[in-house]
Amino acid sequence: EETLELSGLGAEPPDDAVRRLVSAADVSSHFYSREALEDGLLLDLGPFMEADPNFDAADFQPGTLEYFQSAGGTWAVPSDTNYQLIYFNKDLFDAAGLDYPETGWSWDEFVDTAKALTVREGEETTQWGFAEVSPNPSAFVESRGNLLYDMSSDPPTADIDNDQMAEWMRRYTDLYLTHEVAPYFPDTEEEGSGLDIPEGYLLIEQGQAAMWPEVSGSFPFRKQQANIGVVPFPADAPNVANNLLFPGGLSISVGTANPEAAWRWVDFLSRQNSDLMSIFGSRASLPARSSVAGATNFWDEVDEELAPVLEFAVDHAYTSGAPTGGRDAVFDAFAAIVEGEKSVEEALVDAQIAAEEAIAESLVEDESAEEIVVEPGEAEKPVSEDAVTVEFVAVTGALEMQTFRDLADLFSGENPDMVVEIKQPNFFEGTPDIKDIAAEADCFQWFPGNFNDVENQDALLNLDPFLDADSTIEEGDFYPAVLDAFTAQGQLWGLPGQINITLIEYNKDLFDAAGIPYPTNDWTTEEFLTAAVALSQGEAETRTYGFVPDLFEPSDMLNMMDRLGAKLIDDSEDPPALALDSPETIEAVRWYTGLTTEHDVKPILMTSLTSPAVTAVQERQALLDEGRAAMWTNSAFNVVLGEAADRDYSTGAVPLPAGSGAALGSGYQSATGYFISADTEARETCWQWLKFLSEQPNAGIGLPSRVAVAESSEFQDEVGDQLAGAYLASMENASQPPIAQLISDQYSWLNYPIFWLYGAYDQILNGDLGVDDALVNAQQLVDEYRDCVIAAEAYNDDEVQKDCMLQTDETLPAFIFGPE
Repeated sequence: EETLELSGLGAEPPDDAVRRLVSAADVSSHFYSREALEDGLLLDLGPFMEADPNFDAADFQPGTLEYFQSAGGTWAVPSDTNYQLIYFNKDLFDAAGLDYPETGWSWDEFVDTAKALTVREGEETTQWGFAEVSPNPSAFVESRGNLLYDMSSDPPTADIDNDQMAEWMRRYTDLYLTHEVAPYFPDTEEEGSGLDIPEGYLLIEQGQAAMWPEVSGSFPFRKQQANIGVVPFPADAPNVANNLLFPGGLSISVGTANPEAAWRWVDFLSRQNSDLMSIFGSRASLPARSSVAGATNFWDEVDEELAPVLEFAVDHAYTSGAPTGGRDAVFDAFAAIVEGEKSVEEALVDAQIAAEEAIAESLVEDESAEEIVVEPGEAEKPVSEDAVTVEFVAVTGALEMQTFRDLADLFSGENPDMVVEIKQPNFFEGTPDIKDIAAEADCFQWFPGNFNDVENQDALLNLDPFLDADSTIEEGDFYPAVLDAFTAQGQLWGLPGQINITLIEYNKDLFDAAGIPYPTNDWTTEEFLTAAVALSQGEAETRTYGFVPDLFEPSDMLNMMDRLGAKLIDDSEDPPALALDSPETIEAVRWYTGLTTEHDVKPILMTSLTSPAVTAVQERQALLDEGRAAMWTNSAFNVVLGEAADRDYSTGAVPLPAGSGAALGSGYQSATGYFISADTEARETCWQWLKFLSEQPNAGIGLPSRVAVAESSEFQDEVGDQLAGAYLASMENASQPPIAQLISDQYSWLNYPIFWLYGAYDQILNGDLGVDDALVNAQQLVDEYRDCVIAAEAYNDDEVQKDCMLQTDETLPAFIFGPE
């Protein structure tokens, strides 16, 4: 994202994306592509393999090494493999009384099954026997043994217009036209904001598709979401290679200045376990090397249902390639057939011509292609020979990493005897905590934690001695409510960094049209509700809502409850308790849920952790893009999702509205801070770096924690007067850390039972229970959980807390509270 200067999720890469990537790095798993090969951007690895006595081509899974071989060269070393399989919804099979498909099933059995599972109500199809996120005629035709292109020849040759291809293209398109078991969604080619979600994907997520194709690596994730099974592609002969292979590979830029070192690195990486899906509790991506699969116990750890299907796929795999534009020729043929524009034979004749023209065009481009130019980086600034180097881990997205690198360069420029190396956390083995990060870095950016936990204290340096000895920084310059989040037992464990503040953005055009004054930085919840009611207009799919919440609605409810004066944590008890049924909490929940149930000023999006996320993303984005949201919350999470995209209306921003009297709450939603590891040998360098970061107006998204920096003209210039004013107004009366942060750090053992508050919210909005009954029931579950934790003295034991949750409520989703 940094190299290609992509602004957010869904942003279109530049035309010279591949050239930029191979100019920016020596080695990457993102280099290999047909475009990179045709432009001569990759280094041929064949000579290295031949010269390396430890390289054994036979160690790779069948077809994986061959996938990266063409034009007399080998352009990547395989690292992992996935196979395209057929997933199926077991619940839909059970409801229809059908047996699950098995390995070795035929094409006719596949079609009959799809027919039996397609459900129609009048002219509307409510359930599809088969659905695809994107139609892929190539996969179905080639899985019958008919490869569309011979990529071993130079140049590649196309073999599309033949009788076998026509037969299987007809069978494939019959799924859409004759049997009507698969939905077809034409490519509208409309420009969107980058987050348009394929309708086929929505059908799968909403349980309206009985079968669909998907790669093997996503099986653990899918199985956490739904009751699914998996089977190989249908075949009509026992030995046919019918499962498409998708290997991952590591390539070297042709512009590398260090080819031997790059080769050693690639070879090393190919011998490691790189299965990211293991974070879901099960392996899925098969290591490309058989030796690695054995050494990492892959076949013992892979899901027992997936294992035999994966073994079959390995033995019946095929690889497929296409020249640039080649896949488009086949897809265009499919679209022309389904849309009734051409017969199968006519479409394939045209596809053959289009494919040959694409191959010829690529040859012309090869001849005229410029020689690759690897842009040299800036020369490193000289530093002292005695400079102290510290490793700093930043918990930020790729788009903000460059900011930290730039600040590190600026810091070293001002302090030649100090060097800071910026790293990112290691998420490959699950979600790290403070202790994990402290073990791998000298100093780091992270969230507040449970600083009463002795293990956390042992991992960190107490920062009070640094503050006492440094006259250039004062504790009183930090917002007190944020400073409290990093303080425990009177000791400061982290230096507050950036504050994330959720604001209300609003559509000025809708306010103008309704003749309503814009909200101000000191507005109240009463004024918010009055505006939301007046701005809600229309019905059904054309309705304009006065307020659109965050994707996960309960998070907004917590923020508003804070502003309304609800005190969710009762610290008068020892240990503290959640007070879900207190009068203040009940009144705050009644006010917020009433936005939907009483006033109908907001849509229903994600009301629980198990709600479908994709449909909520799509609906929320549509409301904002189409100008049908008068007001909406805008947190850092929403910005990541692309909500800052250009729209055809003017916007403003104000703080969350405040309740009456002293009900002003924390003013913010979360904060990051800077910590020093107890094991570092560079304590003073780390302190100087952390202090330097706290002085910067642009060290991250949100408001700086130091009041002088937050109120500076530099910060106002950074974000603009309007945002700066809204941020500062939010913090004017902040007196305590927010509810969400308290239950995630200081009272971390109360974090899990907040799930029952979310459940109560879901019940209220869906009309299952009234506010009082839902919260009273939730409180009973919270009390039982609290008794369990107290009895076990498990205030810092995450696994025992999960056990207490499940003992209290057996209906909890296993993917959240079940065993890892």
